[in-house]
Amino acid sequence: MEPGVSNYRLFTVQDDVLLKDLDMQGGKIAGNGGAILASTATNLIIQNCTLQNSKANNGGALYFSAGNLIVENSVFTNDSANTGAAIYNVGEAKIYGSYFHHNVMNHNNGGAVANYALNGQKLTVEKSTFAFNKNHSTTNGGAGVFQNAANTECIISNSTFYNNVSQIAPVWIGLSKGTVVNSTIVGNVGTSTSNGYGTGLFLRNDATTTAVVVNNIIAYNWKKSTAEYIDIYAGTSVVKSGTNNILGMNFGSIAAFANSQSVNYAAGENRLFAKYTTIDVDGTSVKIPAFDETTLTVQLGSRSNAIGAGVSTYGTPNIVPQYDQLDSLRAIPQCLGSREEKKAEGGNIHKPLEASSPVIWGNGYGENSFSRFPASYESSIKAIPANGDAIWTRTNLSAGLQIRFRTNADTIRVRYSIESAYTGNQWYASMGSDGIDLYARKGTDMYWCNPSEIAIANEFVYGNLTPDDASYSSNGYEYCLYLPSFVKTTALEIEVDEDADFEYVEANPVKKPIVFYGTSIINGAASSRAGNNYTNIISRSIYDRNIVNLGFSGSGRMEKPVIAAINDIDADIYVLDCLPNMGGTYISTIQNLYIAAVDSIKKYHPTAAIILTEHPGYASMDVYQTHYTTVTDENTELQAAKAVIDSRGYGGIYYISMEDLGMDRTADFSDYIHPNDKGMNVYAAKYLQIIKSILGE
Repeated sequence: MEPGVSNYRLFTVQDDVLLKDLDMQGGKIAGNGGAILASTATNLIIQNCTLQNSKANNGGALYFSAGNLIVENSVFTNDSANTGAAIYNVGEAKIYGSYFHHNVMNHNNGGAVANYALNGQKLTVEKSTFAFNKNHSTTNGGAGVFQNAANTECIISNSTFYNNVSQIAPVWIGLSKGTVVNSTIVGNVGTSTSNGYGTGLFLRNDATTTAVVVNNIIAYNWKKSTAEYIDIYAGTSVVKSGTNNILGMNFGSIAAFANSQSVNYAAGENRLFAKYTTIDVDGTSVKIPAFDETTLTVQLGSRSNAIGAGVSTYGTPNIVPQYDQLDSLRAIPQCLGSREEKKAEGGNIHKPLEASSPVIWGNGYGENSFSRFPASYESSIKAIPANGDAIWTRTNLSAGLQIRFRTNADTIRVRYSIESAYTGNQWYASMGSDGIDLYARKGTDMYWCNPSEIAIANEFVYGNLTPDDASYSSNGYEYCLYLPSFVKTTALEIEVDEDADFEYVEANPVKKPIVFYGTSIINGAASSRAGNNYTNIISRSIYDRNIVNLGFSGSGRMEKPVIAAINDIDADIYVLDCLPNMGGTYISTIQNLYIAAVDSIKKYHPTAAIILTEHPGYASMDVYQTHYTTVTDENTELQAAKAVIDSRGYGGIYYISMEDLGMDRTADFSDYIHPNDKGMNVYAAKYLQIIKSILGE
């Protein structure tokens, strides 16, 4: 049978039948039930099936007229009919875990399901999604579910109705008892010109109708004729219980919706939903929440819930909705709205090491780790004679690592722990060695955040982050959190306000990294704060790359196993700046080690640029002859190495002399060798000048 062309239905059911794991396509009939007709009293179960591209007068995919119908975990798509594009039901029916999308009703009611159950029968819809269905009727509605049978009941729970189009509302309940609980009805479009008819939920004003509407989100449903959001129509005295909803614009029995939260559309893009998109409605761009194709739900933001809103009841008194739309057990008291917000234990807490994708910037190996080398290098690094253990210890320091995130929180708390405090340099304050540092991004510029409470190696609190400029949106600022420079970070978590949004900026830039390998200067000594480490200064100017800090205090000496590990980072630029660790007996090794390192990097990364940097000088070299001699000898050796490297014919070799760097020995150092904040900015400015020239940026 050729799909959509034949004039035959696929199944006629006259007895108890289970249809399971079938793909039913292309039924077409002038009468009822394009794919399936069950016209006698039967028990019909449809499990894990797809019904698509079928067409009929009533029930494009299924016409069920008597008995008990169960539809489980099935998909109805691209079916069409004059009534009930997917299902026309006259029996007892339960629809569970199913997806109805892109079905089309051409004339009457039910863009997906039309229910005309008999006296005393019930339609139950649970954990199902109705999206992108259309009802072309000029007078009726129910692009999702249409229920209009006297003395019957319709129960809709834990379901989503999204971007359906019909004259009146995707959920139409009339002449019957209706219960709508834990559901999300958003982003639908109504085309009726009648005043006040809701485009999300329509509850008819019938004497026999009573409705229970509890724990739903019904918002951002667009009425085309009046160009506004009109979300609910509820006839007078229709709503028996209407608690703990989040509601948009209502017409009718507004007072019945007690203890519910209103949506302020005038506030613009609020935090009710995680993301928004726009749809075109006859030339008008309309903002609606975004749809998650994976979960088949609408992604909610933190303000879709309000802990402590009160216990909601529906049906039998004192029975509460225990589970939400995504099967999560609700808190007690229940939240407002259709879905619980998933939060870390103890509040709105986020632990970077538990993120599902890498969120720690500055790691050259793509690992979500507070260590700068992967554990796989431990044996080769520790095998380096005399220096291996010290190097490996330094690789576990968190210098240059950073976490980027977006939040609209008024207060950010960062709690962290370290293995042990740094005490190795009396000129280097604990804030610079052991502290964290936070910056906010406004446009393309970065601004320092002043902590209101400080407990090093415990908690930093950033309070009163009140927006006052155009860079702040309802999604807040993007923040960059620098980890401590000279200690091993063992744990870290970020807590934001209970009602705030939070999102990591994933550490997966398209552009290749830039690697800095060297000494305690790169490691961060002796800046006043982590953010003033010069590689971190550079990261704020070159924000779209990982700036990899491999500064190993007292241990940066160009050893071959370290160069081999660095070669495993595919970078655009490698900076080799080890001379301050290569005095004394190491001076005689400078030429061979630098030449070997450049040969190795160029072998594996022939197009990469390499920057060779001379010793910056000692602050005391004008007084102490031994310091002057050391600096002169080391730089002479590096110049000789550069001459040999140039003779190799490599391209992309750059050189920074002590004079080019231009450190002011009276103003730019905190001790005999380590830059202060001013000196760190001198380093950063020189490197940025060369790097941007190399990259053409």
